[in-house]
Amino acid sequence: MKKFEFSSFLLISCNILLAVCACGEKKSPIDYGNPFLDLPLEKRLELAKKYDDISKPYDGLARVDYKGKIGFIDKLGEVVIPRIYDNADVFIDGLACVTLNGKCGFIDKSGKVVVPCVYDDAGSFSEGLSCVELNGKSGFIDKSGKVVVPCMYDVYGSPRTYFYNGFIYANLNGKYGIIDKSGKVVVKAVYDWFDYPGVGILVGIMSNSDAPSIYHYYDVDGTYLGR
Repeated sequence: MKKFEFSSFLLISCNILLAVCACGEKKSPIDYGNPFLDLPLEKRLELAKKYDDISKPYDGLARVDYKGKIGFIDKLGEVVIPRIYDNADVFIDGLACVTLNGKCGFIDKSGKVVVPCVYDDAGSFSEGLSCVELNGKSGFIDKSGKVVVPCMYDVYGSPRTYFYNGFIYANLNGKYGIIDKSGKVVVKAVYDWFDYPGVGILVGIMSNSDAPSIYHYYDVDGTYLGR
């Protein structure tokens, strides 16, 4: 009986010791889930000396930066896309926005240029479209680079980046309306602002300095619901 108790105590003690050792590994909470931590020490040291900054992998590739030039490596730390870009976002759905010589475009995970770097700015794809800016105006392209909505809308102050159920606010000459993913005008740009309370209703607001603002209500498909 005493022998069994001693063996059990020894087994429990070993398990506790292993748990303490595991908890004592030098892993920062911000590195949780980072596959680079599983690489051999020599490889991790090589990567640390080679790059100024390494992101966690997104879509299988990690963004790396050295002296202001950006490229991408795989989960094993091997170069997939050389460091030739001035800036780059991480990959999302197989594409990454990159900047070269002050212009933005998109590449795929092999490094192939899908959308040439010709835009002044570009955002992540939403419902298959990316908002791009050119000469102070914004429009939308699809993942092949085809222009779906010409760059004709105002950039400044427009909540223009993401589509919601196929629709998005559009800012034209300082007034707001709604367009769909084909660029068709669903609600004319006559409002000072649009709001979305989060219940599937869009609110077009007409401001008036001498009187209360006027609120016009629309369904998310653009159907007018009244004031």
